[in-house]
Amino acid sequence: MICPKCNRHHTDSVVICDCGYNLEDHRNHVMQIDPNQSASHSHTFLKVCSTLFKLIAILGIIASIWRVSGIRDDTWKILIIVGSLFNAIIWFGLAKTILLLLSIETRQEEMCKSIYSLEQMHTKNARHPKI
Repeated sequence: MICPKCNRHHTDSVVICDCGYNLEDHRNHVMQIDPNQSASHSHTFLKVCSTLFKLIAILGIIASIWRVSGIRDDTWKILIIVGSLFNAIIWFGLAKTILLLLSIETRQEEMCKSIYSLEQMHTKNARHPKI
């Protein structure tokens, strides 16, 4: 977690930042804004699906190479290998898309925290204007 006051990086177990900011209150406020946020940190199922898609692509290539070994016609060999490569590209693309969407969501969460931090600073400055 990044402290909204001083921008120091902390683990989630830290309650008070070195600058004195209460990170626990900040976490609680962020959870009130978006109660699903804590669940978004554990995308285990989607990461497993991404890995599974990569495995399917690799197994498809291996299976096509094994299948080609028994075929004598070179044209069919080429067609099978090219087809399996296209298939692998699709599976790898799906895996990469999942990981990309997860990283976008993580960045979105960080942006929401930064916006909240800016709102807090603005509110604090509005209550205590400098003369």
